[in-house]
Amino acid sequence: MGLIRLLIIAVIFWIVFSALKDWLNRPSQPGRPSKRAGGAIEQMVKCAYCGLHVPESEAVRADGRYYCSNAHRDARSRHG
Repeated sequence: MGLIRLLIIAVIFWIVFSALKDWLNRPSQPGRPSKRAGGAIEQMVKCAYCGLHVPESEAVRADGRYYCSNAHRDARSRHG
């Protein structure tokens, strides 16, 4: 009987610990930028051609505008 009681306590402890860990790791507010592995928050920018939002570090910048790819940068320059 003592072993069953110990097992039940261990399972309850594991459930509470898992729930607490998940609760602490969730974002504080939905829609907020998430932290990258280094702890920095990545700024999102909008492509001037198609409107897609991409991380600033991955965006292509030309003439003071951001683009999601070189193809969209080139297409924008062809269409004016």
